[in-house]
Amino acid sequence: TITGYAGDVMEPFCAPDGTLCYNPRNGAGERPELRYATRTPSGGLVDRGVVRGTESALLNGVPSIDRARELFFISPRSYDTTLETMYTARYAVGRAYDVHPVTGLAAPKRGIVCFDADISADGQRLLISEGTSDATGGLHGDPRRSSSLR
Repeated sequence: TITGYAGDVMEPFCAPDGTLCYNPRNGAGERPELRYATRTPSGGLVDRGVVRGTESALLNGVPSIDRARELFFISPRSYDTTLETMYTARYAVGRAYDVHPVTGLAAPKRGIVCFDADISADGQRLLISEGTSDATGGLHGDPRRSSSLR
C-alpha cells in the first residue's frame, strides 16, 4: 500500500536512496508515468508524484537505477523518428536530469521495440527485452540482447 496512491503499482524498483520508483498500469484511461514514493518513519510508503524531468505525453515505465544514480526507463517518446525506446538520466530523489536515449540501442528496424530493461547495480550491464509490435500495439517478446554500457 502506498498512501496517497490508489492505482496499480507496476514495475516497482527500490532506488539506492531508498525511494520506490514505479509506473501505473498501462491500461485504458491510465497514462503510465514514472512515479516515486518515499518511506515514512514507521516504514510505510507515501506517493510523492511524478519523477520530474521524465514527463511526456506517451508511456514512461520500467524504471531501474544503478548505484551511481543513473536512471534507465522505457519511453516511445521519439520512436517515430529515432526508433529508440530506452532512456537514461541522472537521478536524485524525485527528479531526473539530462534525459536522453541510451546510445546504441535504437531498434534495427521499425516494429521492433525495447519494452523491458534492468541495469546492474554497478551500472556495467543493461539487460533489455526486445520484441515486435503488431498493428494493434501488442508486444511479442523476445528477450535476446544484453548490452555492456562501459
